[in-house]
Amino acid sequence: RFDSPGAVFYSGARILDACLGGAGGGLGLAMGGDSRSEAASTSVLPEGLRAILRARPEPHFVLAPEGLFVELNPAAEELTGYSRDETVGRSFLDLDLLAPTEADAASSGLRSSVEQGAPRDEEYTLIRKDRSSVPVLVRAYPLEADGRTLVIGVVRDISRRREIEQSLEVYKMHLEKIVQERTVALRASEERYRQVVERSPSAILTVDRAGTICTWNRACESTLGYQAERVVGRAFTELIPDPAQAARAGALLERSWAGEVLTNVEIAYRGADGAPRHMVSRLYPLIGPGGERDLCVVANTDQTEQLQAEQERRQLESELRQAQKMEAIGLLAGGVAHDMNNILGTVMGLATLCRLKVGPEDALGDDLADIVRACRRGRELTLNLLGFARKGKRQSAPFGVNDVVADVAAMLERTIPKTVRIECALEDGLASVEGDAGQVAHALMNLCINAKDTMEGRGTL
Repeated sequence: RFDSPGAVFYSGARILDACLGGAGGGLGLAMGGDSRSEAASTSVLPEGLRAILRARPEPHFVLAPEGLFVELNPAAEELTGYSRDETVGRSFLDLDLLAPTEADAASSGLRSSVEQGAPRDEEYTLIRKDRSSVPVLVRAYPLEADGRTLVIGVVRDISRRREIEQSLEVYKMHLEKIVQERTVALRASEERYRQVVERSPSAILTVDRAGTICTWNRACESTLGYQAERVVGRAFTELIPDPAQAARAGALLERSWAGEVLTNVEIAYRGADGAPRHMVSRLYPLIGPGGERDLCVVANTDQTEQLQAEQERRQLESELRQAQKMEAIGLLAGGVAHDMNNILGTVMGLATLCRLKVGPEDALGDDLADIVRACRRGRELTLNLLGFARKGKRQSAPFGVNDVVADVAAMLERTIPKTVRIECALEDGLASVEGDAGQVAHALMNLCINAKDTMEGRGTL
């Protein structure tokens, strides 16, 4: 078989054994000889093995353990530039066939191959006769023949392989440089993304499919009051106190992982201080390199202050509408007061004229006096309505408190049941006070009526 160097030379080793042991021909190698002529004269290989070696297209040689050439084929002559006559009986060290740095390793490898009795592969730099160099792979096969040891070597030019390896090394370095540059760029991009998220005014967090918070930016810390180490790893729904809203948030996360982008979602979180924080949220899936959706991004905008401002605005609008209603009522009351004042003025004028026509002893005079006092009281009420219509602008004047109390008592004596007795404890010589006598009389009247109502129809006021 000639399909592989190993098969050829192990077959050749059997042929050599047959040649050495069959025809009685000895190999006759001077293993310990130092003279080239002595080695050359005894370096006779069986003709069958020599024919096999010369027929092989690959460079082949036969060495003694000391490194002396016993035989080499034409391909080896062409590779080295040395003829058979120039090499047989000489050591490869004498011929300087190897680089100085590899000579000792080659001698050691030759001895190891002989001692171990196994094939051995080594790479060397072969120095040709013209001193040019070529990288080679040498495969050495030990051979035992008639108590003597030979080493058959197959030499393969690996220049092309070295060129390819060098090209691959250059390409590898180029790829490593590209990978390094892209790694640096990727890390820079990741850092920029992290800074964008960290410095965003929106409270951004991510949630995995288990519902666990994975990231928590600075805006989340400032808005909700929780530090990242307190919430990362906790369930997202723990931040939502309302069970119904928590369940709704879980359903929204499922929709987001399915690929849906949700906007204007209102979520009420619980802050670290226990106060609610109203957020308008946007939920969308974070798509990984393989297209997987393992994280959901929740970007929140705090609307708590806006909602409070909106509530305050609505309160102010309500108060404004109430004020407008009161203003309208005040205008109506002012018109009614004017008309009522005119009517009371007419009644009081007629009652006064009637008093002039009756005598002092006539009981009708007292009734007419009550009518006049009631008209005056009605006039004071209309003045109060006018004061309300003018937004509290009332006229003040000096008056005696005892006089107001006496007038109220006289009116009560005619209006409340006789079973309620009225007593007035007044101090003489009191100074006048500045104010609205009608309002004081009105307040005192209300107090007395309330007191009468608690007496169940009998008692002393």
